[in-house]
Amino acid sequence: MGKIAKYIYAFVMLGVMVYAIAVFGQDIGIQSLLEGGLSGLESAAGSAAGNWRNTVSGGQPLPTTQGTVSVPVQDAAPVQTTAAPSGEYAQTGMQGLSVYPYGRTLLSAAEQATYDRVQAGLVGVQPRVTLDSTATPTAMQKIVQYVISDHPEVFYLNSTSMSYTYGLGGARQFTISFSYAYTADRVADMREQMRAAALPMLAQAAAKTDPVKKELALHDALVEKCSYNIDAANNPDAYPLAFTACGALAEGSAVCEGYAKALKLLLDSAGLHALYVTGTASSGGESGPHAWDFVYVGKWYQVDATFDDPVIQTASGKYVQSDKKSYTYFNFITRPDHVLGTFDSASPFSSDSENYQVMPTLG
Repeated sequence: MGKIAKYIYAFVMLGVMVYAIAVFGQDIGIQSLLEGGLSGLESAAGSAAGNWRNTVSGGQPLPTTQGTVSVPVQDAAPVQTTAAPSGEYAQTGMQGLSVYPYGRTLLSAAEQATYDRVQAGLVGVQPRVTLDSTATPTAMQKIVQYVISDHPEVFYLNSTSMSYTYGLGGARQFTISFSYAYTADRVADMREQMRAAALPMLAQAAAKTDPVKKELALHDALVEKCSYNIDAANNPDAYPLAFTACGALAEGSAVCEGYAKALKLLLDSAGLHALYVTGTASSGGESGPHAWDFVYVGKWYQVDATFDDPVIQTASGKYVQSDKKSYTYFNFITRPDHVLGTFDSASPFSSDSENYQVMPTLG
């Protein structure tokens, strides 16, 4: 390579490094970027683009009716849409169960094709998906995050990471890697357990013609099936399934994340439209991260099955499961004790990025 060409190459690679550090905060060695000759310009290593953890972490408020109510603070109101839900549903790897892919409906046709590749990788329990795209790393993060938010049935996902290499013409080759909690064979067995638990609930809902009555049947079936796992709320690492739809359905034990993911899966499978959402909630005088659902029954409402399955505090101070259902959080529009988190369009994988860039208008 001529001296002038080397200088041009070095300048381009230095620009790539500075961009990656500015956007992702990654330290990419100058030497690794400048080595490799002109062919390196077509496949120079890009930065790792962040990772995502599949839990609502720590400090969750117990679903208790006791204590004073504190009011969480809304950081920023999300962008909203009044569009009605589309009629599309996505497969889950379990016959008879499907999900409404709301995030996919927010994407362009090219982004939807990428979404479908990522979804197929997750449903197929593949270790990674590699694809070429002109999408920016941030746009790719958004697509991956939307897939994960749309698919609560992927209970076996531990974490997701993304890396990419540069090519000519603005294209990048992305590698999205998945870390799983179980082997593919174990996932297949656990899916059957989930499906066996879900199908009788769906049969109860199928007997109803009114959408609200379908929703109510599934809400009640889940509350009757599942109990709030107080130990998991206090020690998440010891009870990973409690944060999944599998924990709520197959084991009957979950925290808010498991309740909300299970309810979305049930509502979608019954032909309704639901969104798994996260934010901050307060109960018993405490505020913390929380998960619940949006549901469309002629209009968009919020529903919180966790808070409708409360725990009570005994005279000794111990929390135990109540034997009474509540409907306080069934189809509400807004409540001061439930505040949605907002999507971080600049860093979709960040810990404080929640939900979708555009959210349905409630009511």
